[in-house]
Amino acid sequence: MEVQVVRRLETAGVPELRRLGAWATRAAMPLEGRHRDQPWGLFSTHNLLAGAVPALPQIGMTCRIVAWSGWLPEDASPEQGVFFPDHSTWMGAGWAGLVEVCRWLGPALEERGMRLCLRPHARHVLSDASSCLKFVREEETLPVDVVLEPAALLTHAMLAEAKTHLERIVGALGAHARVVGILASNVEVVTLEDRGPELRTTPLMSGVLDPEWVAAPIRALGAEARSVLLYEEGLPRQLSLIRPAGRA
Repeated sequence: MEVQVVRRLETAGVPELRRLGAWATRAAMPLEGRHRDQPWGLFSTHNLLAGAVPALPQIGMTCRIVAWSGWLPEDASPEQGVFFPDHSTWMGAGWAGLVEVCRWLGPALEERGMRLCLRPHARHVLSDASSCLKFVREEETLPVDVVLEPAALLTHAMLAEAKTHLERIVGALGAHARVVGILASNVEVVTLEDRGPELRTTPLMSGVLDPEWVAAPIRALGAEARSVLLYEEGLPRQLSLIRPAGRA
């Protein structure tokens, strides 16, 4: 399996990326190989349902943009990195909005030779394995793929059985042809005023989950996991978990 390291822009070694604004908050860079200085993909925090979509990066800057699948209300900003549930996100309006923007971006993506990679989250339009599979099945002609982050599909209520949930999520999606990468991360519990406990994603070696619960299902995929993405924080320890035994 190939490993991509999700780096902050200041450590990615590609100064031009800082000019991309909303389309680039982090860059996934190959860990090894002759293309280590070329981004595998750019990570965006832009809400695809929030109206005007920024202009796509120039040709040659990257071949993938990794973006959240969107949330409603469209003007809601995550507070301290926490997304809150809103039923309209999962109903017709959220789904229709995501399909519309992906279809609108399709020709521009194809012209640039790029793919949009949707990053599911329990509080977003693509919120579980079923919604991810439904989207890629119904929109099979679009230049749109999925970057799976198993921990991001957990809710606070799922923590008691998190190991089982993570195994099922990776088992359902990890080897799918349109899942081009798996981001191995963790979660921490955040409680804000007047809100119940919610989860916020963190690097794999920090958080409330046993990192092995995330790593083991990914390792089990072997070569079927096309790319594994790891945050740069605590990288050596993550590599020792993700790579099969005996691999340096």
